[in-house]
Amino acid sequence: KRVEFIAAWVVELIDRTERPLCGVERFVPGTYVKYNNNWDWSDDRRNTPQAFSHFTWEESKHTLLICDIQGVADMYTDPQIHSIDGTGYGQGNLGMRGVSKFLDAHTCNSICRFLKLPARKGKVVDTGTVVEGNLTLATLTGHGPPTRTTGRGPVGLGAGLEAREAREKLVQELNGQWQRQMGEMQAKARAKVKARLEAERGKMERDHALALQEQQQILEEQRGRLEAEKADWLECEERKLKMELDRRLEDHRIKHDRAALATLLLPPGTP
Repeated sequence: KRVEFIAAWVVELIDRTERPLCGVERFVPGTYVKYNNNWDWSDDRRNTPQAFSHFTWEESKHTLLICDIQGVADMYTDPQIHSIDGTGYGQGNLGMRGVSKFLDAHTCNSICRFLKLPARKGKVVDTGTVVEGNLTLATLTGHGPPTRTTGRGPVGLGAGLEAREAREKLVQELNGQWQRQMGEMQAKARAKVKARLEAERGKMERDHALALQEQQQILEEQRGRLEAEKADWLECEERKLKMELDRRLEDHRIKHDRAALATLLLPPGTP
């Protein structure tokens, strides 16, 4: 049998003062019924809602349980999710306490047996939606039975020693599974952090190598420019030296020619 959750939207009334926000769902005609809550109450007159909550626990491999089922026929709205670590999904997420309470109070029906879900057997009490921090005094007004406080102990598999041992065994199994899953989550988180650090270190090494390469290229360019300037300076100095040498040789040649001419022009016998 198919069940459906009604989609919800948040609407901002922009034409009103302070632009209030409203939660909106599609109107579904019919009788609105609360089938179970997020603690230990359920209306067992219908099998589908209770079997659905039991199914979510088994299908999620004991990590999540969807409860607080309510709506019209099998069109549900406003559910609550319990997670094994108690994080997320609002104040109604009571973690393993909520899971244990629900399973203790759940009585398997024909749909549970058809789906071959592990058998559960319990007894229900009259409480509405329970909110974290107040485990007995919270309810959704008009959605299900009124809230009541009670001084009785846990209601579940019975009042005898065998029932208590069964509950303790279930809690131990759930806590052990939670510990294993938390260990796996922590190991995955550490692996992700290590991978991220390795990636960052690799990036830093690549950036450093690229910076060294760029610096080396700059130094090579500067050295090439200095070598070119040195060659130009040596060539210029060589030209200057050659010009100075040519000038001195020319002066010496002129003096020598003048001395030779003067010797030729002297009268014979002139000492």
